[in-house]
Amino acid sequence: MSMNISRHPKSEQNIKQDKHIACSDCALDDICRPFSIGDRIISHVLDSMERREPLAAGDYLYRKGDPLSSINAITSGTLKLLRISNTGQEQVVGFRFPGELVGEEGISPGRHCLSAVAVDNASVCKIPMDKLDAIAEKIPDFQKHLFDLLSRQCYVMHQQFSAYAARNSAEERLAAFILNVAERHSANNKTATEIQLAMNRDDIASFLGLRRETLSRSFSKLQKTDVIWAKGKTLKVLNLKELRHLALD
Repeated sequence: MSMNISRHPKSEQNIKQDKHIACSDCALDDICRPFSIGDRIISHVLDSMERREPLAAGDYLYRKGDPLSSINAITSGTLKLLRISNTGQEQVVGFRFPGELVGEEGISPGRHCLSAVAVDNASVCKIPMDKLDAIAEKIPDFQKHLFDLLSRQCYVMHQQFSAYAARNSAEERLAAFILNVAERHSANNKTATEIQLAMNRDDIASFLGLRRETLSRSFSKLQKTDVIWAKGKTLKVLNLKELRHLALD
């Protein structure tokens, strides 16, 4: 099967992979986990999957207008979703992190209406669309699990977008963004207090609908008030209660 990944001018040999998440932390785990029938172990999804395909920073997993060829789960790295206008202007409309799906916006039209680009070195597992029917014939409840998973992610992403749209000030939007990323990196239902922001400030500003200078001032204000600490790509939440107050109240 031909791949949609458009290579950045960097050889595959030079792609340094970040640590992969465990399969148990992936959105596809309930779907592709092998199951037993009698003394046989069935793993048709794993057999059909293109596993941990690498992307270098700047690679396109798919572009706007590409046919939908697979359901994709991110196993390492970060991807950004771009809406591209008829004049070629780009707007960041979302980020996806390890364990999350990407590409589901192309299911209804059969073609992608967004572009997905690797922010840093990343990898994905892909279930080819042309193999879904064959998998469904062999695995009980496969389609139900898949539709439930896609519906849940769509709902979560809608809720997240609504949270950003409801914030009035730049500081509140940034707080909502940081809280959202921290919650999506959570473990055992406990919000992460240290995260790595692979995306640059221009991408965050585009996503939040802010000017780069406005975003920088908001970062500085949150640091001066000891809500967060940030250096390079590392961000620590120092006052989770105040962050929640800014993001949600």
